[in-house]
Amino acid sequence: MNIGETLQRPVWKDATLLAGKDGEIREIRQVNMMDAPDIVDYLQEDDLLVTTGYHYKDRPEELSLLIERMDAVGCAGIGLKIERFLQKLPESVIEKADELQFPIIALPEDIGLGAMVNDMLNDMLSVRTRELREALNIHQRLTDHVMHGKGLTALLEEVCDYIGFPVLLLDAYDRSIYADEEMKSVQAVLEAHRRAKQDLFLNGSTYSSFCVWDTGRTYTLFPVRTHEKRSGCLVIGGEIPIYDNGLVLIIDQAVNVIGFERMKQSAIAQYERRARDEFFQNFINGGYSSDEEARNRAEEMGLPNNRNYGCAVGMLDSEPRLPVTYTQQQREMDHMYEYIEGELDKWRTPAWFFKKERQCVILWEVEQLQTEAEEASIEALEQLQEGIQLFFGRSISFGIGNTARSFLDIPGSYKEAENTLYNSQLTGERSFIRSYYTKDIAQLLRLLPTEELASFSHSVLQELTEGSQEDQGLVQTLSVYLESHCHVADTAKRLYIHRNTVLYRLEKCEERLGVSLKNPETTMRLRLALRVQNVLSSE
Repeated sequence: MNIGETLQRPVWKDATLLAGKDGEIREIRQVNMMDAPDIVDYLQEDDLLVTTGYHYKDRPEELSLLIERMDAVGCAGIGLKIERFLQKLPESVIEKADELQFPIIALPEDIGLGAMVNDMLNDMLSVRTRELREALNIHQRLTDHVMHGKGLTALLEEVCDYIGFPVLLLDAYDRSIYADEEMKSVQAVLEAHRRAKQDLFLNGSTYSSFCVWDTGRTYTLFPVRTHEKRSGCLVIGGEIPIYDNGLVLIIDQAVNVIGFERMKQSAIAQYERRARDEFFQNFINGGYSSDEEARNRAEEMGLPNNRNYGCAVGMLDSEPRLPVTYTQQQREMDHMYEYIEGELDKWRTPAWFFKKERQCVILWEVEQLQTEAEEASIEALEQLQEGIQLFFGRSISFGIGNTARSFLDIPGSYKEAENTLYNSQLTGERSFIRSYYTKDIAQLLRLLPTEELASFSHSVLQELTEGSQEDQGLVQTLSVYLESHCHVADTAKRLYIHRNTVLYRLEKCEERLGVSLKNPETTMRLRLALRVQNVLSSE
């Protein structure tokens, strides 16, 4: 109820608005009756104060200061029994009230303050009761949608009927879940704000509004909270007045039910995701007794055998941060991988997401020529990297394997992608996308018997492959040194170690192998042996 509506009530019909007429729309949430010099200290936002003004009878001009302080608090207005003690308001007080658009009401003498306050409170209580009853009924009806499995679309269509405005439902990453046709244009506006790192909601506010300059249309945003750290958003194509408590309460109930439905959908999706992940791990690890069984399981997951598949393996880059628990790390990683899975709906070709320990694995159908397919996949992965950086402040790297000619060939492509990711991480690179090329030497090596390759690699590197942690460090340093064209400074930079450490490790390699790294023939044999190791590990 606002000031203007209050003056229409029977008990208040003889009251007069003396000043601050432009403030008639001020909302009243509480009525306070008090005569005290420190009254302002006990007032709250949207309070209407009714008083005799006794403490200002000898200094009425000080009412200007009282009005200023009440306006600063956000009070709705003040009602004065002017004829009782003040007789007349000074012009300075009226001017100040008009300037601040702060209503001053002259109360009638023949009606007590208590009667006026009780009338207001009773009416406000009745209005609030009706609003709560209506909101409860709507909450019950919307909950029935969820309980009977009618789905989110039917739920939002009913919400539109209740509020009389079109709506747009976005998830925590600005992806559209439901949209009326006329609301699709505003999604780009909101996404631009988010990418500019501008918060859509003011601190402490339950909802917010904005106006699009080009169209002059106002939109109202309500946060939809779920299990995720970030909130989704219900965008309403119209202005929801802050004083329309009933409508705000209805929308709040709708938003709560929408949040519950979203969490229910998320729980179902997690169950399906676990089943897919278990299937993929069994397939990669050779857990099926026959190719026929693997193909049948793949068909259940929507993965036909007679398709070409691209495969990328991704992993979050390590980042020195404050220590967190293992549970927190897993929860954070799960949120990021859920985001990646949701983004696959935007890919040009069908794509599937799997989680394998700390890795995320993406498969997609390849229909174009090899070069075009690679360019398209890299572009899509770059967009995923941008999203992870924008929404989570983290970086992620990907390794891409060669195209699998059928579903049964995916394990080989997965292994190539995994090795590419691992080898690039060894050099200290971050936020990279690397493709595995089985060309030239690698292709030639695959033509040789595996036993011969293993024998050659062992004969060249046997003194460095005992498996100890020190040996692994030596092999890593030697590999990066040879790939860096034998430049010590470049090797140190890529491994993030001091050049003296590189020199020490290279001396240890020479000592263990009994060779000189300055000999071109020796370095060629070592590079070839290391390349053979990579080929064997990808088999």
